[in-house]
Amino acid sequence: MNSTATIAFLGTGSMAGAILTGLLNSGADASAITATTRTEASAERLRNTSPGVNAVSIAQDPAANRRAAAKADVVVIGVEPGQAPALLDEIAGSLRPGTLILSIVSGLTLADLEGHIPAGVSLIRAMPNTPARVGAGMTGLAMEEGTPHDALQTAVGLFETSGTVLVIPESQMDALSAVSGSGPAYFFYFVEQFTEAAERLGFSHEAARTLVETTFTGSARLLAETGSEPGSLRAAVTSPGGTTEQALAVLGRKQYEEGLKEALDAAMAHAARQR
Repeated sequence: MNSTATIAFLGTGSMAGAILTGLLNSGADASAITATTRTEASAERLRNTSPGVNAVSIAQDPAANRRAAAKADVVVIGVEPGQAPALLDEIAGSLRPGTLILSIVSGLTLADLEGHIPAGVSLIRAMPNTPARVGAGMTGLAMEEGTPHDALQTAVGLFETSGTVLVIPESQMDALSAVSGSGPAYFFYFVEQFTEAAERLGFSHEAARTLVETTFTGSARLLAETGSEPGSLRAAVTSPGGTTEQALAVLGRKQYEEGLKEALDAAMAHAARQR
């Protein structure tokens, strides 16, 4: 991404906030970033947590979105789905030709938004996840046919500052949302349950957290650094007739695999209903 690009975050909820934090942690110039919020209290929190970023509230400056968009090379739309079309209409007259709009609005397609984008402005849809906050995010990008190559490279460069980027057809965006967008919640839920199970074996909460979290982070690192298939690594831990085999057999009887498939299907179905 061009290091001199100016960026506007219009809306700084959990996802936009994670991207902003990841961007700053990567060494991005905070003075080149403007963020708008609804209330002055949220703008003040952002100033405290992200020093150097120009945080402006709509409450203090009703024209904040238009002002931020007018001077930005990249505009990140991070508001709720029901607010996004009106926001784009509001800033349309302030956008310069060549500006890139990045929508991280869940559930809204490119077709939902393109009628609110003026000519000469590029639109790319992104689905990041919250590990972007610590530089370990996973972001899917989808774009309209004919989107300039440099616009895509800018988008890739921005999201690569906080993790990995995958460019996909928009038809796969709901599936990506179900897997990696919502995926951290599935993981944290399993960590919660695993920690409680360890506590029931007699460990303190602190000891259980150490056991579970270190096991998971170490296993993830082993998977990433060896490049091995997860099935092969699982088999290496599972001795025939051993304790691990017994535990996996119970998970199989509890239909863990089928439950996970149903969970992803439910997430995809809900994404489709939002439109």
